Amino acid sequence: MNYENRKVIVSSWLFNLLKRYEPPTHLDDDAAREEMVLMVEDINSELPNIDERYFKEHLEKVARHVRKNQNSRRWPTIAMFMKGVRENSKSLDAKKTIGNDNDS
Repeated sequence: MNYENRKVIVSSWLFNLLKRYEPPTHLDDDAAREEMVLMVEDINSELPNIDERYFKEHLEKVARHVRKNQNSRRWPTIAMFMKGVRENSKSLDAKKTIGNDNDS
């Protein structure tokens, strides 16, 4: 998957997750869309280079982290997402990553 393919997957995943929460009241529709674009970029930039199946699985683990740790019905902060991505990336099997040296 290239970076743009990943962004499409993250965007769809994020949209479906955020629709369960209230957008921040200080954001109008345009600002909320811009915020989502920035969130997609930030999340995508931190995700490991893994195949599509594991990529989607990783996102679901991040969603679980957010659901368990979010204290309000407002959109989670980008920091919440980054913590979920980083925590789940630590437990990722090295053989799932693309371009690793563990192919033997």
